Amino acid sequence: MAIITGYDQNNQPVDVDTNDIDAQEALSDALVFVKIELPLSDINIYYHEDDDSRKVSLEATWRTYRKDLRNYVQGSTVGTKPTRPT
Repeated sequence: MAIITGYDQNNQPVDVDTNDIDAQEALSDALVFVKIELPLSDINIYYHEDDDSRKVSLEATWRTYRKDLRNYVQGSTVGTKPTRPT
C-alpha cells in the first residue's frame, strides 16, 4: 500500500492510498470496455439470427460472451476480462 499526500477541495493536505486510485481506474476501464463490447456482441448475434455472411464464431459463443460481459463488473468488483470471440 502506498500512501501519498494530496489536497482536498479546501486545499488541505490529505493522505491518499494509491491502491484505491488504481481500483477506481480499473473499475472505470472495465465499465468502458463493457459499454463498447455489449453492442458489438448484440450485432454479432443478429448476424447469426439473420444468417448474415458477416457472422463469425458460433452464435452460442457470442451469447456466452455477452453474458460474461454483463458479469464482468459486479458493483465495484471487477472480475476476469472476457475475450471477444474470433
